[in-house]
Amino acid sequence: DGVQVNDPTFGSLKTNTGVGGALLPLEFVEEVNVITGGYMPEFGRAGGGVLNVVTKSGSNDFHGSVWGNWWPGALTATPNTVRNEGSSLETTTKRHNTGDFGADLGGAIIKDKLWFYGGVAQSFDRQRVTRGVRRFLLNDDASDFLYDDAGNIRTEGVTSNSRFDDRRAFTWFGKLT
Repeated sequence: DGVQVNDPTFGSLKTNTGVGGALLPLEFVEEVNVITGGYMPEFGRAGGGVLNVVTKSGSNDFHGSVWGNWWPGALTATPNTVRNEGSSLETTTKRHNTGDFGADLGGAIIKDKLWFYGGVAQSFDRQRVTRGVRRFLLNDDASDFLYDDAGNIRTEGVTSNSRFDDRRAFTWFGKLT
């Protein structure tokens, strides 16, 4: 709808959290157009393509919806821990649950002249983050690491702690046409 959400400095999307990705639920979207080449001058600041998203609008008839989605982490595979031989730190992130819910409503304020559309949505994401510290074993004079038969640095135990990483977003949207 004519709102610029790109950041030409870093080639990413602007958000209120400073993290890439536009915070617009798909339930508020009417149409998406992808233009990858040969686009008109009004898209002159585009680096390689244009993603044009048109949001829903009101009409002479009242319409609305309520939605909810939930993805349990139990359906997500357990990630492998990638170890860096030179690092004593390791981190594993496992999805716990993700979801969103919301509602929208649109209709006429003045029939055939002025319409409204609005919606609200709440999204949440919870991950269990486990961070561990490995202790490397040194040889007797502490001049080098001890290695196993496969040539890997030997370590002794992992001290770890676990916590939840929660992320929530509240999105609201309003439009007069």
